[in-house]
Amino acid sequence: MAVVELDPQVMRAARRQPGGRGATLNELLLSAYAGALHACYGPLRTWPKAPTPLYATVPVDLRTRQNAGQLGNGVTALRMPLPVDVESPVARLQACQDEVAGFDRRCDAHRAFLPALKGAARTVPWLAGVMAERLARPELTTSLCTAFKWRDNPSRLHGRPLARIVPLPQLSPPGTANLCLVHTADAYTLTVVSHLRAGDAEMIGDAVAQELKAVAASAAWVS
Repeated sequence: MAVVELDPQVMRAARRQPGGRGATLNELLLSAYAGALHACYGPLRTWPKAPTPLYATVPVDLRTRQNAGQLGNGVTALRMPLPVDVESPVARLQACQDEVAGFDRRCDAHRAFLPALKGAARTVPWLAGVMAERLARPELTTSLCTAFKWRDNPSRLHGRPLARIVPLPQLSPPGTANLCLVHTADAYTLTVVSHLRAGDAEMIGDAVAQELKAVAASAAWVS
């Protein structure tokens, strides 16, 4: 496992790229991870038995403005191809933004299917476990990438203000790596849990940080 403290100035600059609406934490994490995989392991065609394209899974909230306060789980998982072989950091970010832009439409389909899935889970209790195991297979999804902002701020523990949250992603089957990026107060913390080779988590985490710096530098150059 590797924990990387990301520079807040770098993150703010990276989120301004490219132009327009800027980038979300999810989009930045996905694009930087794609670039990190290319930097660490080379183009996909050189990977032994690598799936093409390489997919990551992204948790997405199914709640809408109408039921934002609803209790219970309201999350689904969407797979998306990572632009590992796209050349530039900014182009990788734009590719991820295009993919994420389609999440709303895909979530609508998941919302429509959710009542049937809940009914099936009640009548066939083992079905959910089988579906989760299949989704976690390395050839289907190589990584779970989660990014979110901790909105309960300021928070305190024993009177001391909460300055940083260090997330702990789950450990998936061999051949996978999971990443989680959390923004709280003015701190950005990335955790990488790798089920690959020894030292790969640190290598991936450092490469993600370098990718984010490259995006931030592009934003500064454009402005």
